[in-house]
Amino acid sequence: MLHVGDEPVQGFRLEKFLGRGNFGEVWRAHAPGGTHVALKFITLSGKQGMRELKAIQKMKMIRHPNLLNLMAFWLLDRQGRPMPDDAIQQAGSFPNSASMLIVAMPLGDKNLLERLHECQKKGMAGIPVQELLNYMEDAAKALDYLNTPRHDLGEGLVSLQHCDVKPQNIMIVGDSATVCDFGLARVLEDFNTTTMGGSPAYISPECLMNQKPSHFTDQYSLAISYIELRTGRLPFGEIDSLMQIVQAHTTGKLDLSGLSPAEQTVISKATAVVPEQRYASMMELVRSLRSAVEAPQPAPAFINEPVASVARPAAAVPMDAEIIEPTVPAHVARDTDHNQQAHDTHVVAPAPPRPVLAEAKSSGSRVPKWRTTNENSGSKVAAAFVLLLLLVSLVGGTWWMWKASEPSNSNIVAQKKTPQPSTMPQPNQVASKADHKPGEVVENLLGMKLAYIPAGQFVMGSPLEESSRNEQEREHAVQLTRPFWLSIYEITQGHYQKVMGQNPSYFSSEGRGQEKVRMLKTGQFPVDSVTWAEAVEFCRKLSEFPEERKAGRSYRLPTEAEWEYACRAGTHTAFHTGHAMSSSLGNIDVSTTASPSDLAARRTCQVGSFAPNAWGVYDMHGNVYEWCSDWYDSSYYYQAPPLNPTGPATGVSRILRGGAWYLPAPYGRSADRFHNPPDSRDFAIGFRVVCELQNNGT
Repeated sequence: MLHVGDEPVQGFRLEKFLGRGNFGEVWRAHAPGGTHVALKFITLSGKQGMRELKAIQKMKMIRHPNLLNLMAFWLLDRQGRPMPDDAIQQAGSFPNSASMLIVAMPLGDKNLLERLHECQKKGMAGIPVQELLNYMEDAAKALDYLNTPRHDLGEGLVSLQHCDVKPQNIMIVGDSATVCDFGLARVLEDFNTTTMGGSPAYISPECLMNQKPSHFTDQYSLAISYIELRTGRLPFGEIDSLMQIVQAHTTGKLDLSGLSPAEQTVISKATAVVPEQRYASMMELVRSLRSAVEAPQPAPAFINEPVASVARPAAAVPMDAEIIEPTVPAHVARDTDHNQQAHDTHVVAPAPPRPVLAEAKSSGSRVPKWRTTNENSGSKVAAAFVLLLLLVSLVGGTWWMWKASEPSNSNIVAQKKTPQPSTMPQPNQVASKADHKPGEVVENLLGMKLAYIPAGQFVMGSPLEESSRNEQEREHAVQLTRPFWLSIYEITQGHYQKVMGQNPSYFSSEGRGQEKVRMLKTGQFPVDSVTWAEAVEFCRKLSEFPEERKAGRSYRLPTEAEWEYACRAGTHTAFHTGHAMSSSLGNIDVSTTASPSDLAARRTCQVGSFAPNAWGVYDMHGNVYEWCSDWYDSSYYYQAPPLNPTGPATGVSRILRGGAWYLPAPYGRSADRFHNPPDSRDFAIGFRVVCELQNNGT
């Protein structure tokens, strides 16, 4: 863990935390000579760490007045000490003792999102248009330079795409703008490389649908940034889910109402779903915008005026944005943003960027948490995104259409063999541990079924060769010394209603998604739209029921380690079903042929609609994300205790596991880690519980 005053590299003293992401943190540091720099700390793990270093080694050779230069970088060993400069060359890859990559970059005055917030505090909806166009021109020059095949990186002349253009990654230095954070930069000629990193709010349709950038990807993201900086809001209207963001991107249905008609024409071309229909260059886009705003424009909209487009305040939540803090993502260079909300700066991984699912309330206004969380040193961006988040799309451009009719309860029972519950052992009647078998099912007085999960050891995380893994999934041995009982189903709407007296679910007979579940009995659907605190309160209230107290039963959320252990049920593959998922194995988006518009037909489904794992637990892959008790830290696996780990002592996001009904299979892998702020509320978030019995050895 890093702290103010630490000196990770001689002469560089940490002064202020700027943001956290999935793969590390960014700090302001006092450097030799009395200057200040930004230090980006990237947690290393196998191939992903090496890819990050190679990207930096390539970018350091590229110079442009409007590109923020990389000053230096170092490797730290497991004891936090800088390694010799020749360590990498000698090893040909990261030495096993390397734990951290540190990158030093110039520290800008502020980023464009912070500048937007300054303008909003003065009553303006966005940055004054001429000032904004000057910044856009600077950014366009830099990005056009990157995008041109003129860079000799040792394999011939190539062009690059930044792949994470957003306001947080455009810094103001003096009166000019510079583009920074090249963690996602990709050589376009390397067509074997999948690029699904980036921030959900700004990601291009081709990255969502094809998982690869085009020569026009950065232009799309710059155009989205222009809309936000000009109007004070992203072009998604009154959205309340990541799914709608994805649909807006992939169908071209962006809300441009805050722009003048002339600007709308220009931005419509720059955000065309078909990349080749956009402008030939970003400078051409900026020139077209300048021409568009030369026509008489209405006076700037002020927040206190009754205008249609009211500026959205930033959520006071640090995010996962790479430097999210989720919202970019809660990922490492959401360098300024988990939380993950739509503004995540993710390090590229084979899987789609993680969405951050959530909706926060700020000053009475709904602030979608799909923004990356860490927007920067002082601006905690609206979350989002995870996962999402997600990475969250975050759907890889493929969607699976859910059947219009739900099988009846009797049909579901006929399709699978559900263990018949025995009577829940009472404290004075409990048999010894040896008398319980893995997967043995019992039932409490509410009719909630729980499976016996034995104590044991397993390897937590994912192997380097697992598809879609990322570096925070470092494999490490874990031993759980205490067995426990785990609800075999995600908590249902019916059980939640009995305990809490209400049902917040989107997919319920009275929820906002009631049209999608019309004529269906949703009492056996998983409860959704539940915050972490509400899940904890459910456990507390259930534990206080007289019958439960008399029986010596108490309830809590599972730890992240308990969740993965129970999910794997002795398996070592990406899913407990094997190395892949299919639509017959879980409610996860696994199709390759459905169109993006089909996503609107998707939803959660009745718990237990698919076969359980070896220990009799259902829906561990898909349906809804499940809250765990742990705080999130991308580097926790490097310091986690081997016995009964419970997560970091503090944090800003809580762990979510299992994927969701509208996300592709990689987000539902047994080892996949997602996180959101505890107050996240989304129609893809639910939970299951652990039951502990007094005096029974569990």
